[in-house]
Amino acid sequence: MRLAALKQEEVNHLRNQERISVTGPNIPDPLRTFEDLKSVYGLSTVLVDNLLHSGYTSPTPIQSQAIPLMLQGRQLLACAPTGSGKTAAFLVPVFHHLGRPKHSGIRAVIVSPTRELARQTLRECQRLSEGTALRCHLVKKALTVTRSSKQYAVPKCDLLITTPNRLVYLLKQDPPAISLTSVEWLVVDESDKLFESGAKGFRDQLATIYNACNSTTLKRAMFSATSTPDVARWARKNLTDLALVTVGHR
Repeated sequence: MRLAALKQEEVNHLRNQERISVTGPNIPDPLRTFEDLKSVYGLSTVLVDNLLHSGYTSPTPIQSQAIPLMLQGRQLLACAPTGSGKTAAFLVPVFHHLGRPKHSGIRAVIVSPTRELARQTLRECQRLSEGTALRCHLVKKALTVTRSSKQYAVPKCDLLITTPNRLVYLLKQDPPAISLTSVEWLVVDESDKLFESGAKGFRDQLATIYNACNSTTLKRAMFSATSTPDVARWARKNLTDLALVTVGHR
């Protein structure tokens, strides 16, 4: 009991030091080093090396707590400042869960509020997935619908990056231009900006995307730069077994 208390005191000290606030049941300890990913969670050397080659020498606060939660398969609402390493915080556990290509359809979807952020996410995907053979694809306007041939040019991939408008457009074609029935991870990035751009409209879009991701093993995570009541209320209402992580001030 005393050892457990000492360990918890050490964990609390680390969270206080890094200004990490976390709520929810059965929260795992934060990462101390990227070596923990290999020794504790069994991540491949390739993924960890890609992190190091991308310029991360040690886990940032959001990576420290969000990565272990996602590796547990938890539903997550995470809030951390811009530039704090959020993209790697969700891509690394997603790539670990995907493992190798299965050629069974799209298995992960990242929804970004803007095309520029989506392009940045693609670049990070390419760096962090190097050597894994996982295929990442960004939905571009020119690749949505080829009206003349009635064919839809979304190539086979493991991870799809898109804005909500473009994904909903593909889903609402008759027949749907894309299938999300194999999706194992759905991540909504910068969810606070999406809610700002039109709360009701985004909720409707998100409902369309959620309904299309109908796998019984679907796991969901929302990341944002600011903690807003709209996002928190939506997450508590729609995500089960939810963990909330905030870095810095709410």
